[in-house]
Amino acid sequence: MISKLPAALGSASELFNHLGVGLAERGFLEKHAGFRYSSAQIPKRRGGNRMLLVPEPRLKFLQRQLLKLLEPLYSPRDPVHGFVGKRSAISNANAHQGRPYLLNLDLQDFFATISRRRVKGMLQAIGIASDVADAVCALCVTRNQLPQGAPTSPLLANMVTFRFVFVDPKGWRVAIEQLGSLLRRENTEVVFNFMFEFINRAASITDPIIIQGLRELMPYGSWQEELAAIPAKAAETSQLRRAVLVKAFAQTLRTIGNYPYVAETPILRPLKDRTLYSLFYATRHPTGIEVFRNCQFKTLR
Repeated sequence: MISKLPAALGSASELFNHLGVGLAERGFLEKHAGFRYSSAQIPKRRGGNRMLLVPEPRLKFLQRQLLKLLEPLYSPRDPVHGFVGKRSAISNANAHQGRPYLLNLDLQDFFATISRRRVKGMLQAIGIASDVADAVCALCVTRNQLPQGAPTSPLLANMVTFRFVFVDPKGWRVAIEQLGSLLRRENTEVVFNFMFEFINRAASITDPIIIQGLRELMPYGSWQEELAAIPAKAAETSQLRRAVLVKAFAQTLRTIGNYPYVAETPILRPLKDRTLYSLFYATRHPTGIEVFRNCQFKTLR
């Protein structure tokens, strides 16, 4: 919640007055702003074309004026490097120096997946009134998406999607209940680096302190009993233990974060057919799981 909003964002009328939009133009923009975009294609660096929805000069001018009002409301978090002043692909790469592994993902149709409902919900969540949020959407959203080509789309996209949580612990001692308020936030998706090799080894130790640490990481499920029931010398012991631990942690994410969709993909130790760690992805939307699985399949090809 923003403690103090600019006066121009106090009401829809104040916003349009600030932008110099009269009653007739306001009526048109609120209902038919989509007619003030034209489609264009530009080539991508790695082949193919990128589809743009380019606003006409008058609408682009209004969007740029609106951008000046919205920019002070957003403080980019450290992991955000796209469309942020003094940050770039280079600063993003520098942040990952020294890491033994790097997972690089390209989100398909990123702007097109951000709907009017998500933009309005985000604006209201930071304290902007419903009528003002509707006015912003009228100026900045078309065809129920953020148009790639509008000057306001990058900022609004960052504001909407800043609740992507990546948990990358250096070990396995994580009291996950303490992350509950973060995981339960609306419009939040989570990627968790589950250090399987360490966790599997720790789960074989009977030391009470270690067991307590594992219970803090996986407070749900009967994983201890299930692991104890696996024959120690069975040929599939490793796979069975992995299945038990993956199931327990998936249940933990579902329960604590209220995520109906949780997926996992194993990351193997280099040159060995053995899981080093697992990446868990938790979301509340089935499309997220579909995209995650498609990325997984493409990676395994």
